[in-house]
Amino acid sequence: MNLAIFFDPLPEDPLASPPAPTTLGAYASRFVDTFPDWRTADLALIGLDEWRGSAAGAPAAHGANAVRERFYQLQKGTGPIRLVDLGNLRPGLTLEDTYLRLREIVAALLENKTIPLLLGGSQDLDYGQFLAYETLERPVSHVTIDARVDMAEHDGATAEDTHLRRILMHEPNFLFCFSQIGHQQYLVPPGVLGTLEKLQLRNAAPG
Repeated sequence: MNLAIFFDPLPEDPLASPPAPTTLGAYASRFVDTFPDWRTADLALIGLDEWRGSAAGAPAAHGANAVRERFYQLQKGTGPIRLVDLGNLRPGLTLEDTYLRLREIVAALLENKTIPLLLGGSQDLDYGQFLAYETLERPVSHVTIDARVDMAEHDGATAEDTHLRRILMHEPNFLFCFSQIGHQQYLVPPGVLGTLEKLQLRNAAPG
């Protein structure tokens, strides 16, 4: 599969100066001019600039690019790593199209034993990532760290407010385990927690 058609190269190399030899930046193959060979990678970075699912809209700066600058400064550790940065995903014509693009890309990466790491974008994009496991017919455990439980049902709710419900109710469902960590009791309607209990899903203690 030619994943390059889905991505824009980085606007500029996020490493303005040569990285320290012990940092992740020294081991990353980045899409600046040539698309990296993701088939032999252990980890693939994917930048997201899709905000149509959020009421807040896009931030002033590209979030994924800002995270990259910090990520590449992290120390690599002692084990070997093959790291590629695929650049920034081109959003689809619609938000649903973006979900489907993520489904296809994540499934291709996982099939080649490459772990995707998504940077930026709104929370609802995890739905596109979840769909990849349906493609592969693999069970998946899902952990959310959030002050709210995003299972809104009211009219006018954004995709970011309802994405968890879509994941939990999706059929066929390859969700093996779900954990919600750190929610704030005063921000979550009682009916939502009751629904989680009925679904026999793990609900971690509120923060």
